[in-house]
Amino acid sequence: MFRSEAFFRQFPIFTELTEEELTRLRQISIERNLEKGTTLFRQNDQRHSVYFIRTGLIKVFKVDQEGTEQIVNVLHSDEMFPHVGFLMKRLILLLLLL
Repeated sequence: MFRSEAFFRQFPIFTELTEEELTRLRQISIERNLEKGTTLFRQNDQRHSVYFIRTGLIKVFKVDQEGTEQIVNVLHSDEMFPHVGFLMKRLILLLLLL
């Protein structure tokens, strides 16, 4: 379980959660330390997780047909991804299961 309640509260999507809902969110959260160059998922992979960056950078990129890397975005500490639309679907499921 990830311990920091304040970390989640900084994201607008979580500011209105009750203490019980926030506790549940913390219980299902897993903290991981990743090595530089680690691939979290590829473009066509089905996504099962939402990621929150505590420290460091995440490079989001695509590789074209010639193998050239095209940087789409660089994410920083205290950001989340994939985008909110994905998370909203997951949160609805989470809140229904409480």
